[in-house]
Amino acid sequence: MTVIVRADPEGEFAEAIRGECAARGFEPPRIAAEPTGGAGIEVLVSGRPPASLLDACPDLQWIVVPFAGLPAETVAALRARPRLSVTNLHHNAAATTETALALLLAAAKRIIPADGALRRGDWSMRHAPDPSPILAGKRALVLGVGAIGSRVARALQALDVSVRGIVREPERSDRLAPAGVPLLPLAALDDELPAADLLIVTLPATPQTDGLLGSSRLKLLPAGSVLVNVGRASIIDEEALHKALVEGSLGAAGIDVWWRMPATEDERTACPPSSLPFAELPNCVLSPHRAGHGAEIEALRARHLLERLAEIERGDARALDLERGY
Repeated sequence: MTVIVRADPEGEFAEAIRGECAARGFEPPRIAAEPTGGAGIEVLVSGRPPASLLDACPDLQWIVVPFAGLPAETVAALRARPRLSVTNLHHNAAATTETALALLLAAAKRIIPADGALRRGDWSMRHAPDPSPILAGKRALVLGVGAIGSRVARALQALDVSVRGIVREPERSDRLAPAGVPLLPLAALDDELPAADLLIVTLPATPQTDGLLGSSRLKLLPAGSVLVNVGRASIIDEEALHKALVEGSLGAAGIDVWWRMPATEDERTACPPSSLPFAELPNCVLSPHRAGHGAEIEALRARHLLERLAEIERGDARALDLERGY
């Protein structure tokens, strides 16, 4: 099987692939920043492969997206080329879960404002009424019980939180859900939100999930509830979330995914994550879309890539459903 990886040959991912191949005694795949294609290439590793490259590989069978999710432009390219199958990697599931929990605890326990005050020598928060919820005994609703959501659910159970999950097809998600976590269809969302003290969003962005949590649904959450989003920004209405946090109907939020992101390297130090002033809210913890990062993440990505390539070679890789988006 001939594989080409579209990546910086001198970058961390390429180095990790070579290291993992050397450890396993494998011949590393061809790695190129801008591959030109050619006959005989059966697998292309690329998140957003250009149409010209897809058409320059007449024997291509598989696209491996080297991260979680499926970019809209990749979906469009594959719809125009139904001969191609696509799969992706979930190497970042543990890292994203850990960040989701960190955001939840930091938001719920008001860690950021407490840290800021104490750095100024101000102990007032210790002696003031504390709105921080005690999570034990609360109920959490996890939207999306996949590679990340299932881990989040298990961690919440360890905190003595009662967990329920919302999934598109409950019967297809049973294999991932932890014991004791009921899985409910999307149609049950409005009935579940009023009892959700904690709402954790781990869904991918698809036409079905975009705008899922608008003003009316956020208002269904109980007063003082905590929301965490490590899925995609488009799932939650930007203005509705800001208003709920300002008015206090939503107790706190931890957000890793945003409506604005820097488009160039120059913008990385001067790009507000929203058109609204979330940064001014003491009950919102901001994270710059780094939930899936970590010191070992490229090694994990390489390891998962080789495992996925082995599945493709064996013929038992699961292709993503373009209509479902995952």
